[in-house]
Amino acid sequence: MSYYIAMDAGGTKTETILFDETGHILLRDINKGATAMDFGADTCIARVTESLRRVAAHIPSGKPDYAFCGVSSVIYYGKLLTDRLNAAFAGWNIHWEDDGPGMISSVLDQQDGGCIVCGTGCSLFLRTKGELYHIGGLGYLIDTHGSGFWLGQQAILAALKYREERGEATILYDLIKQQMGKNPEDAIPEIYAGGRAYIASFARCVFAARKMGDKVARDIFERGALALSELTWTADRHAGKEFSVVLSGGIFLSYPEYVEAVVAKGSPRMKLIRADIAPVLGCAKEAVWRHGGTVDAAFEEKFMAEYRAICKK
Repeated sequence: MSYYIAMDAGGTKTETILFDETGHILLRDINKGATAMDFGADTCIARVTESLRRVAAHIPSGKPDYAFCGVSSVIYYGKLLTDRLNAAFAGWNIHWEDDGPGMISSVLDQQDGGCIVCGTGCSLFLRTKGELYHIGGLGYLIDTHGSGFWLGQQAILAALKYREERGEATILYDLIKQQMGKNPEDAIPEIYAGGRAYIASFARCVFAARKMGDKVARDIFERGALALSELTWTADRHAGKEFSVVLSGGIFLSYPEYVEAVVAKGSPRMKLIRADIAPVLGCAKEAVWRHGGTVDAAFEEKFMAEYRAICKK
């Protein structure tokens, strides 16, 4: 029996799966987010280490045959993270990667292609001609245009500017007030305490207000879609041909009109695939492949059926 670990660690949560070569899931572990860009390298390493050790304790030998760990921010922090993590798991067969490649493999297997993740944050990964490109996704302090955080931030800002009589009239003020349970101008402490994820929760107000004909919301929507479409034109230049791109993340999955706007503004050579598939499936496939195993339809069907059942509990 071979034991594998797949990890998908992002800004919202760190998800770790222990499974065998048939795709049978033995354990799912959920921890806090572990991207170094949000929490710092020390916290990232601590949370990843904690998760892996907790899961590995359920393996008879104490370590997996192979572990594939997709950890957001590895692409930027590199050895600042991986050297310390490798030292903590000396003797393990383990591969560290950013969180994008897992999403690509979850749908496209080992084919070339890309993914755009649009949830709290956003970015595009492209795997082509043996190279991996990361476009956008420079973190909310630099560039997260089009993401859930950005949409929510712009909605709150527009509402407050309207309240202060320095911005256009917008229904966003009333929608945000309804969601907050108080006037937005009285909720600054809650906004800062809630942080990025809390601000992203107000992205829904942009889509609701747009459907009600609100001009300010429509402008935010269009600017966000344009920012995401720009990623596809850069990917087009790297791919040099028609390429498939998996769309994932809460914003894309919840608001198909946003996907349509990105498609309309994006590269015509991009074939978009909306996928409600967990990135951790791609990490699981990568772990098996890198150990020399194969992933067939039966493996994938078993893994996803058990994964969905576990998530419903």
